[in-house]
Formats: sequence, structure tokens, C-alpha cells
Amino acid sequence: MTRYYHEDMEDFARRFTYRADTPIDSIRIIWRPDGAMHGDCDDFAATALWLATGRNMLRFWLALILGRAAIWRCTMADGTRHAILWHRDYGWIENNGGMWTDEPAPDLALRHKRWVVTVAVKMLIGKVVG
Repeated sequence: MTRYYHEDMEDFARRFTYRADTPIDSIRIIWRPDGAMHGDCDDFAATALWLATGRNMLRFWLALILGRAAIWRCTMADGTRHAILWHRDYGWIENNGGMWTDEPAPDLALRHKRWVVTVAVKMLIGKVVG
């Protein structure tokens, strides 16, 4: 992990505030150089992957397609649906902790990986609905 990436990820995790999608679920890269960044857990996971791949959309998609990374759907202990990112080189990260870990949080029940096509469709929806 480069120092540049490490600083970006820390900055992103610090400035990120959770805000649920309404009414349509979408996925967006929400990075901006200044100010607060708002989004849901899918947005956090996608932005973390974008940062991990050097802010490069080709590497972002290749990581998903080649299985180097995956956005996982999971359920929290209270039954709330959640999304977290796994990356082969870095481990697991989610918006509730904002730090890379070797294992997902123990209170999360992993359900399934998001299909790449699902990520693509939800990102297209994010572009259309803003």
C-alpha cells in the first residue's frame, strides 16, 4: 500500500458520513478532495476499492472481474443489511470501522458477493439519479 493511498484512505474514512440511498439503491464513487462525503455502505466500499486501485476505473473493474476484490452483502447482528469490501492484498474494510482488517467484523454474517454486473448496473443507476 503506497503512502499516498494510505493517506487518502484515512482521509476518506474520517470525512465519510453514512446516508442511506432513497428511494433507489445505487453505487457511487463519492471521493472529493475537500469537505464531507456522504453515502451508504455500498458507496463506501466502491470508493475504498477505487482508492485501493490507485483511483483508476480500469483497475477497479479488473479487480472485481478477476476476483482480486469483491463487495460482499452481509447482515449485521440486528438484521440490518450491510455491504463491505474484501481486497486480496488488504483484507476487509467497512464504513463502521474505516480500517483494513484481516477478518470481517464478528457481528457480520456474510451472505454473498455482489456480482460484477450488479455493481455495474447500480453504478449506472448512481450516474443517472445522481
